[in-house]
Amino acid sequence: MHFNVNTLSSKGFLVCLLLIFFACKKDTDGSKKVLGNRDTVQQRVLKKSSKPDSVNPYWNVSENSTRGIDIVSPSEINDTFINEFSGKIGLADLDKNLVLSDYKTSTGNNSSLIEFEIYGYSPKVYRIKNILVPYPNGIDNYAKTREDEVIIPYFNDLELETSVLTRWIIYSDSLEFDGYFKNLMTSKYSRVLPKEVLRFEDSEYILGLTTHGEGGGYGEEYWLGKVVDKDLLNIKTICSTGYHFSDDTLRQISYTRENNLLTFYEGYYKNTNERFNEKDYLFKKKLTEVALD
Repeated sequence: MHFNVNTLSSKGFLVCLLLIFFACKKDTDGSKKVLGNRDTVQQRVLKKSSKPDSVNPYWNVSENSTRGIDIVSPSEINDTFINEFSGKIGLADLDKNLVLSDYKTSTGNNSSLIEFEIYGYSPKVYRIKNILVPYPNGIDNYAKTREDEVIIPYFNDLELETSVLTRWIIYSDSLEFDGYFKNLMTSKYSRVLPKEVLRFEDSEYILGLTTHGEGGGYGEEYWLGKVVDKDLLNIKTICSTGYHFSDDTLRQISYTRENNLLTFYEGYYKNTNERFNEKDYLFKKKLTEVALD
């Protein structure tokens, strides 16, 4: 059989062109398929990240640090981290922040006053004015009005400059809200600690200690609040002192009670080991006396 070389070469060239065309078409279809898959994955990721709890304009997070602090309705926050408050919280939830449904302040004769209602509680700190931030001390460090009721302080602003005292009934595993004192207590660079409830005849008092520190120093201030109409305190400062007296001497306030008379002393101690705060008693002096009436 006789083959024409020129004819064979032309046919081979056409076959090569067809193979190249189909190979290119296959790659193009594959690229479109991959691109389609990427678009689908991207849409799923975007859909997943748009959950209502993932981005909240009222969270106190870095990207919202320039946001102004507002008073808003808690329903506007629309956050599943807020647990509804029915009057009780578990002891395990004592470190949660209280979100308020109502909040207003006014000025009384001796101090600024606050009124609020609790909407819920949350582990999140929200950039809103109507929120109470708990102290980190636990209930054992605060005064009890009676055996089963404790006074717990809360910061009522995100700058921690003022505080409010709340009352809670203690159960085995929970706390029941029993009101609050309307007084706003100054707490800038300090902590307001209700230490003891005192009773004399028909009167009730809260003896408190405000500890403060600024610029490396430390100070103590004792105050006495007479309970007026259950939700208001008539507060007066008793005495105050600094902790550091010199490089190696410390001073602290103590008090005694005899009937209706409170006597406050300032004790001086030698600081024998600053690192471990070991001290030896030196002497004490009387500061003042306060009579309960």
